[in-house]
Amino acid sequence: MSAGREAPAETVEADVGFDVFFKSAPVDHVIYGWAYVSKDERGRQVVDHSGEAITIEELRKGAHFFLRESREADDMHEGDPIGAVVESLVVTDDLVKALPNVFVQGEGPRGWLVGIDASPEIHGKIKVGERLMLSIAGKANVVEDEE
Repeated sequence: MSAGREAPAETVEADVGFDVFFKSAPVDHVIYGWAYVSKDERGRQVVDHSGEAITIEELRKGAHFFLRESREADDMHEGDPIGAVVESLVVTDDLVKALPNVFVQGEGPRGWLVGIDASPEIHGKIKVGERLMLSIAGKANVVEDEE
């Protein structure tokens, strides 16, 4: 996955809470959440826990590559697969504008929503609070901010 740094007027750290949209559906073992958030609900670029920011366009390209090539999910970027991505939607400004009956215009984060068909072990970790959010891994061509 290629990561690009934006130079927006305002940025926000990823741990402000919106990336913890995380639901576990025990009946069908699907976990729903943000795999990555590029912009928060106020349109500010998000700087992730690694100190990087991925533009929504680069995120979309990376999501499509991942879905074509892998779809495997692991636990904390290690070990054997614990499930597979079975649902995916990259929420962009263009998508929000194109679907006015689905999205509230101008509101909500922009990023990659996924549903992961996960193992019972992962559901247990979610239930006791050991797993609070999703994370993506990938290779990047990092472009440093020019300041």
